[in-house]
Amino acid sequence: MATEGGPMAPAGPGPETHALAAGEGRTRVQVTGVRCGPDLVLVITGGTHPHVGAVSLASPRPSLRDPARRSATASVLTVLGHKEDELARWAALEAARVTGGQVAVAAGIHVDAATPEEIEALVATARDLVRQWLERWGTEGEGPGPGAY
Repeated sequence: MATEGGPMAPAGPGPETHALAAGEGRTRVQVTGVRCGPDLVLVITGGTHPHVGAVSLASPRPSLRDPARRSATASVLTVLGHKEDELARWAALEAARVTGGQVAVAAGIHVDAATPEEIEALVATARDLVRQWLERWGTEGEGPGPGAY
């Protein structure tokens, strides 16, 4: 079950932040999202050594197969030797598709000597938390829609 951190009150008008976390010990993951008007910044951290291993920036656009549907395109930067690029890209694309805004994602999850089962659990938990975050807060302040930028 995910635990929720409520909105952190900014000093004045500004971004609204929400966080969700799930898992225990070595497989604990947290997703924190900051709304910046119609746009979104997500930070995905976890394991025993949270850090920044990859960042992705996604922009919404009309789907190439069905222009009536929203899709997204993304770019990714990865720290040498890190493996969070696929998670950061997936989260950015999904969030841009759902929100219609620009989305930046920073991801960093590390567990020393992680087993394949732990890696699978960490990725699955991170994806579940991103989906939950978007279901709860992803449509607030929705962006102007595909092709608006």
